Amino acid sequence: MEDSQPEDRVLRPQRLEEMIGQQDVHERLGIAIDAARKRSEPLGHILLDGPPGLGKTTFATCIPRELGTSLQIASGAALGAPKDLLPYLTNAGESSVLFIDEIHRLPIAVEEFLYPAMEDFRIDIILGDGMSARTINMPLQPLRWLVQQREPDLFRPLFVIVSLSESIWITTAFRNLPK
Repeated sequence: MEDSQPEDRVLRPQRLEEMIGQQDVHERLGIAIDAARKRSEPLGHILLDGPPGLGKTTFATCIPRELGTSLQIASGAALGAPKDLLPYLTNAGESSVLFIDEIHRLPIAVEEFLYPAMEDFRIDIILGDGMSARTINMPLQPLRWLVQQREPDLFRPLFVIVSLSESIWITTAFRNLPK
Protein backbone atom coordinates (compact mmCIF):
# COMPACT_ATOMS: atom_id res chain seq x y z
CA MET A 1 0.00 0.00 0.00
CA GLU A 2 2.85 2.41 0.81
CA ASP A 3 4.26 1.93 -2.69
CA SER A 4 1.06 3.29 -4.27
CA GLN A 5 1.06 6.59 -2.38
CA PRO A 6 3.73 8.30 -4.54
CA GLU A 7 1.88 7.05 -7.64
CA ASP A 8 -1.36 8.52 -6.28
CA ARG A 9 0.31 11.92 -5.93
CA VAL A 10 1.59 11.75 -9.48
CA LEU A 11 -1.77 10.63 -10.86
CA ARG A 12 -3.84 13.18 -8.93
CA PRO A 13 -4.60 16.27 -11.06
CA GLN A 14 -2.35 19.23 -10.28
CA ARG A 15 -4.30 21.93 -12.18
CA LEU A 16 -7.98 22.52 -12.88
CA GLU A 17 -7.62 21.73 -16.59
CA GLU A 18 -6.40 18.24 -15.64
CA MET A 19 -9.62 17.48 -13.74
CA ILE A 20 -11.91 14.90 -15.32
CA GLY A 21 -15.59 15.18 -14.46
CA GLN A 22 -17.35 17.89 -12.44
CA GLN A 23 -17.10 20.14 -15.51
CA ASP A 24 -19.57 22.67 -14.08
CA VAL A 25 -17.47 23.04 -10.92
CA HIS A 26 -14.28 23.31 -12.98
CA GLU A 27 -15.78 26.09 -15.12
CA ARG A 28 -17.20 28.05 -12.19
CA LEU A 29 -13.99 27.86 -10.18
CA GLY A 30 -12.05 28.89 -13.27
CA ILE A 31 -14.28 31.95 -13.70
CA ALA A 32 -13.86 32.91 -10.04
CA ILE A 33 -10.07 32.49 -10.21
CA ASP A 34 -9.79 34.47 -13.47
CA ALA A 35 -11.98 37.25 -12.08
CA ALA A 36 -9.85 37.51 -8.94
CA ARG A 37 -6.69 37.68 -11.05
CA LYS A 38 -8.10 40.37 -13.36
CA ARG A 39 -9.22 42.47 -10.38
CA SER A 40 -5.87 41.85 -8.64
CA GLU A 41 -7.83 40.75 -5.60
CA PRO A 42 -7.55 37.58 -3.57
CA LEU A 43 -10.05 34.83 -4.24
CA GLY A 44 -12.86 34.69 -1.69
CA HIS A 45 -13.16 31.96 0.92
CA ILE A 46 -14.50 28.77 -0.65
CA LEU A 47 -16.55 25.93 0.83
CA LEU A 48 -16.49 22.68 -1.13
CA ASP A 49 -19.62 20.75 -0.25
CA GLY A 50 -20.80 17.30 -1.27
CA PRO A 51 -20.73 13.59 -0.58
CA PRO A 52 -17.48 11.57 -0.51
CA GLY A 53 -15.71 10.68 -3.73
CA LEU A 54 -16.60 13.67 -5.92
CA GLY A 55 -13.19 15.37 -5.94
CA LYS A 56 -13.46 17.99 -3.20
CA THR A 57 -9.92 17.39 -1.92
CA THR A 58 -8.50 17.25 -5.44
CA PHE A 59 -10.14 20.59 -6.29
CA ALA A 60 -8.77 21.97 -3.02
CA THR A 61 -5.22 21.07 -3.96
CA CYS A 62 -5.57 22.44 -7.51
CA ILE A 63 -6.91 25.90 -6.55
CA PRO A 64 -3.71 27.19 -4.85
CA ARG A 65 -1.65 26.02 -7.82
CA GLU A 66 -3.92 28.01 -10.13
CA LEU A 67 -3.43 31.04 -7.88
CA GLY A 68 0.34 30.54 -7.67
CA THR A 69 0.27 30.52 -3.88
CA SER A 70 1.15 28.18 -1.04
CA LEU A 71 -1.19 25.63 0.51
CA GLN A 72 -1.46 24.46 4.10
CA ILE A 73 -3.70 21.48 4.91
CA ALA A 74 -5.36 20.75 8.23
CA SER A 75 -7.96 18.20 9.27
CA GLY A 76 -11.04 19.40 11.13
CA ALA A 77 -10.93 16.28 13.29
CA ALA A 78 -7.34 17.05 14.40
CA LEU A 79 -8.09 20.65 15.44
CA GLY A 80 -9.32 20.02 18.98
CA ALA A 81 -8.67 23.48 20.47
CA PRO A 82 -8.11 27.02 19.17
CA LYS A 83 -4.39 26.73 19.93
CA ASP A 84 -4.17 23.96 17.29
CA LEU A 85 -4.93 26.56 14.60
CA LEU A 86 -2.19 28.99 15.65
CA PRO A 87 0.68 27.42 13.67
CA TYR A 88 -1.40 27.49 10.49
CA LEU A 89 -2.50 31.09 11.01
CA THR A 90 0.81 32.56 12.10
CA ASN A 91 2.86 30.79 9.40
CA ALA A 92 0.53 31.73 6.55
CA GLY A 93 1.83 34.10 3.93
CA GLU A 94 -0.29 36.81 2.34
CA SER A 95 -2.92 35.31 0.02
CA SER A 96 -1.86 31.77 0.90
CA VAL A 97 -4.56 29.12 1.16
CA LEU A 98 -5.52 27.16 4.27
CA PHE A 99 -7.49 24.04 3.42
CA ILE A 100 -9.44 22.52 6.31
CA ASP A 101 -10.68 19.07 5.41
CA GLU A 102 -13.94 18.06 7.10
CA ILE A 103 -14.53 21.42 8.78
CA HIS A 104 -17.86 20.14 10.08
CA ARG A 105 -15.89 18.07 12.63
CA LEU A 106 -14.46 21.16 14.39
CA PRO A 107 -15.40 21.67 18.05
CA ILE A 108 -17.51 24.78 18.68
CA ALA A 109 -14.63 26.57 20.47
CA VAL A 110 -12.41 26.21 17.38
CA GLU A 111 -15.26 27.22 15.10
CA GLU A 112 -15.80 30.43 17.10
CA PHE A 113 -12.06 31.14 17.01
CA LEU A 114 -12.16 30.95 13.19
CA TYR A 115 -14.72 33.70 12.64
CA PRO A 116 -12.53 36.77 13.35
CA ALA A 117 -9.62 35.11 11.54
CA MET A 118 -11.77 34.68 8.44
CA GLU A 119 -13.72 37.93 8.55
CA ASP A 120 -11.21 40.43 9.93
CA PHE A 121 -7.86 38.62 9.55
CA ARG A 122 -7.14 38.80 13.26
CA ILE A 123 -7.29 36.55 16.30
CA ASP A 124 -7.69 37.28 19.98
CA ILE A 125 -5.25 35.49 22.27
CA ILE A 126 -6.06 35.39 25.97
CA LEU A 127 -3.09 35.31 28.32
CA GLY A 128 -3.60 34.36 31.96
CA ASP A 129 -6.71 33.52 33.93
CA GLY A 130 -9.33 35.37 35.92
CA MET A 131 -8.85 39.02 36.84
CA SER A 132 -5.25 39.09 35.61
CA ALA A 133 -6.12 37.80 32.12
CA ARG A 134 -5.16 39.95 29.17
CA THR A 135 -6.32 39.81 25.58
CA ILE A 136 -3.88 40.37 22.75
CA ASN A 137 -5.34 41.22 19.37
CA MET A 138 -3.02 39.66 16.79
CA PRO A 139 -3.33 40.70 13.12
CA LEU A 140 -2.97 37.98 10.49
CA GLN A 141 -1.84 37.97 6.89
CA PRO A 142 -4.92 37.99 4.65
CA LEU A 143 -5.18 34.32 3.76
CA ARG A 144 -7.88 32.46 1.86
CA TRP A 145 -9.87 29.72 3.50
CA LEU A 146 -10.74 26.67 1.49
CA VAL A 147 -12.75 24.11 3.40
CA GLN A 148 -14.50 20.86 2.68
CA GLN A 149 -17.52 19.45 4.45
CA ARG A 150 -20.00 16.66 4.12
CA GLU A 151 -22.61 18.09 6.47
CA PRO A 152 -25.07 20.48 4.78
CA ASP A 153 -25.64 24.08 5.86
CA LEU A 154 -22.69 24.61 8.19
CA PHE A 155 -20.47 27.68 7.69
CA ARG A 156 -22.38 28.76 4.58
CA PRO A 157 -22.64 32.51 5.30
CA LEU A 158 -18.85 32.97 5.25
CA PHE A 159 -17.97 31.32 1.96
CA VAL A 160 -18.39 31.17 -1.75
CA ILE A 161 -20.05 27.77 -1.92
CA VAL A 162 -19.17 25.13 -4.46
CA SER A 163 -21.40 22.11 -4.12
CA LEU A 164 -20.19 18.96 -5.83
CA SER A 165 -23.38 17.10 -6.57
CA GLU A 166 -26.05 16.93 -9.23
CA SER A 167 -27.11 20.48 -8.40
CA ILE A 168 -24.06 22.75 -8.40
CA TRP A 169 -24.06 26.39 -7.38
CA ILE A 170 -21.77 29.18 -6.28
CA THR A 171 -23.08 31.95 -4.07
CA THR A 172 -21.59 35.23 -2.98
CA ALA A 173 -19.55 35.28 0.20
CA PHE A 174 -21.03 37.37 2.97
CA ARG A 175 -19.06 39.27 5.61
CA ASN A 176 -19.83 40.61 9.05
CA LEU A 177 -22.98 38.60 9.56
CA PRO A 178 -24.19 38.07 13.12
CA LYS A 179 -23.33 34.63 14.41
